[in-house]
Amino acid sequence: MAKKRRRRKFSWYLSWSLFFSFAAILLFLLISLLPIWQIEEIKVSGNRFVPREEILKEADSLIGKNIFWADLAGVRENLLKIEIIKEAKVKRALPNAIAIEVKERVEAAVAVISGRTVFFDNEGYLLGMRDSNIQITDLAVISGLKAEDILSGKIKDGVREEIAELMSALSESFPKEKIKIDLSSLPEVMILLDDVMLVKIGEISGLKKKLEVVRDLRDFEQNRAAQIEYIDVRVPDSPVIRFKK
Repeated sequence: MAKKRRRRKFSWYLSWSLFFSFAAILLFLLISLLPIWQIEEIKVSGNRFVPREEILKEADSLIGKNIFWADLAGVRENLLKIEIIKEAKVKRALPNAIAIEVKERVEAAVAVISGRTVFFDNEGYLLGMRDSNIQITDLAVISGLKAEDILSGKIKDGVREEIAELMSALSESFPKEKIKIDLSSLPEVMILLDDVMLVKIGEISGLKKKLEVVRDLRDFEQNRAAQIEYIDVRVPDSPVIRFKK
């Protein structure tokens, strides 16, 4: 008898639980279909250089759709295809708006290609032209890039990876120095530190070790730094310092 009572009690609880769950889902569906949840506005923030209209173009398809069923992930995915945008958040702003917040890539290097001044971030992405408020003197300078290194407004993948690796390693090894990067003889690379010390890097394989050797040699020859013509670390285990005559 006790077992039967427990079984009936459990069955009663299960039935009512299923009923209330179904009722809650049905109520949510009915409420979510009300016109108040139709998207009427797209809010945009965080953009400096990407035109607001370009961002809205990727989200205009959401207007008039139900805010709960709108494909926000698809909009975010499309926004990240805009190369200048590094991060994007697409959120619901109940009852009827979508909030888009973007984070753009930040200038880390400047270059002149075919007479045009362009900028790169620290991952080697081409950012295009910028306004005159940017302090170019705070950026690394890249020389030697050619028009053919850019395809459809984007830097070629192989070149981009080299720039990214160089920018990362140089900012870590020489965070306070002015840096110029010469890519005119790729895959051979040269850099100029503080406009005075030329360094022959060679290929960027083993770059971290090569830069450690440069730093150690520069510190060791600190008193004669102004007399150094160049440091050659193409073979890091056998570096060469050439002094001016």
